[in-house]
Amino acid sequence: MDFEFTIEENIAVYYIRNAAQLNQHLDSLSNAKTISVDLEFDRERYTYGSNICLIQLYFENKCLLIDATTNNYYNVIFPALENPSILKIMHSPSEDLTLLHELNCFPVNIFDTEKAARLINVKAFSLANILAEFLQISIDKSQQKTNWTIAPIKAEQMKYAAKDVIYLPKLRDVLLSKIAQLGIENWITEENKFWDSFRVEKKGEGQLTNKDDAKKLPPFQLFVLNELLKVRDKYAMKFNKPGFYMVPKEILSDGIFDQEIFKNWKHQHGIYHALQNDTVKNEFLFALNAAQEKAEALNLKKRKENSFLSLDERIELSNQRKLMDELVNEKFRPVHLEIIEKYGENTALYILNEKTMLELASKKITIDELPFTYRTELIRSIMNEKGITV
Repeated sequence: MDFEFTIEENIAVYYIRNAAQLNQHLDSLSNAKTISVDLEFDRERYTYGSNICLIQLYFENKCLLIDATTNNYYNVIFPALENPSILKIMHSPSEDLTLLHELNCFPVNIFDTEKAARLINVKAFSLANILAEFLQISIDKSQQKTNWTIAPIKAEQMKYAAKDVIYLPKLRDVLLSKIAQLGIENWITEENKFWDSFRVEKKGEGQLTNKDDAKKLPPFQLFVLNELLKVRDKYAMKFNKPGFYMVPKEILSDGIFDQEIFKNWKHQHGIYHALQNDTVKNEFLFALNAAQEKAEALNLKKRKENSFLSLDERIELSNQRKLMDELVNEKFRPVHLEIIEKYGENTALYILNEKTMLELASKKITIDELPFTYRTELIRSIMNEKGITV
């Protein structure tokens, strides 16, 4: 039988753990006009990989907390999430959508409360902050980092999870009222439409390094690190543990430059106890040497091209930066300041921040290539008013 309790204005909360329990709610879910949606998941915190643990749905004055730790019986809810006639209210849904996409569920017709808050000049736009600001509701975030992979969840976790969705319809109404006052309904419509086609760019097969690694390391060492991470990933999968829990990435990246780190393997802090042996140490050393040989054969650079610039090159780079700053101040800073004047500083930072202004000044992108049409039209309108040409 469902675990059931009431919360906030007699909202019924059901803890669902099997198909029979879930099937009791499918008709009302399919006929709902609006569904609030949130996920609790584990992404390399307690287990290997990314795993959905709990799906929270709120509709027609009831909240379903669907246990997703056992099997995929819950995929019967996917048609409702994909139904374009049903509005889904979510807060900052990129990670939730990414996980649902991996399960071949592609929700559409989404209202994002975070984007709405950003457009009305909210500085702190976490769900807890905007609930406190607009609905005077305080939610306890003590369960935020709880281990959701363990089921059944406790009563405190249920209440926390339910509160992440039950207030979203009221919050949406308040945010829409503010948006209407500013006359920017088309802005939020366009921002929300983005989620219908949102897809995360997937890493290439076997690519385990990330953008931060690429910023820190030249191609040679980046290639070697990726090969070492493959070894770590094999053990992470074997023990169902996050990669960092098996071997800290710092040990691997530092070991590329100093093999003594691997030779003193058993004395390195943070290595999982089952890996503190010569067999694993030698496997990493073998992978290191093999990767270095392959990187040499591929003629990968061991240092970034601009690591050692000549005096003339440094002067040229400095002059280019000065020119970009001048272009930003001449062409785009006045636009940024006008958006602040009309819509507020936080909205201005969301629509036209420093990075975007530099990209526009350096012609990495054009105004017409900005992510949303309303931004292009707003910026061009202000430029025309001020007589600014690009």
